[in-house]
Amino acid sequence: MDYEELNRLKKKYGVAIIEDAACSYRRSIPKQKVGNHADITVFSLHPRKFITTGEGGIVATNNSELANWMDSYKHFGMATGETAREGIKFEIIGTNYKLTNIQSAIGLGQMNHIDDLLKDELS
Repeated sequence: MDYEELNRLKKKYGVAIIEDAACSYRRSIPKQKVGNHADITVFSLHPRKFITTGEGGIVATNNSELANWMDSYKHFGMATGETAREGIKFEIIGTNYKLTNIQSAIGLGQMNHIDDLLKDELS
């Protein structure tokens, strides 16, 4: 992937780079781990993937503005940082896309052992 060219296009057209890293857990391109090159990186947790929760995925970013937008989007478009006392404001159209606690526990259990799992996978 030519991230220098992608970054040039990103600046020219004012777009974000979204990376599909469904099968790239703990991989590097070229010297950085996957997820450090794009504005948003998406990892699938579908049953056919290496780490699974049965369905769903992970969306990662190191951009606080994008993180706040994604947090709002997954909470029906609620403004981030709102408290019940201040009143809830819905600023954007959103959804209710979230993993259940059980699905999250299954995924975290696998992530806690990812190095061992990958070692077995790669040998």
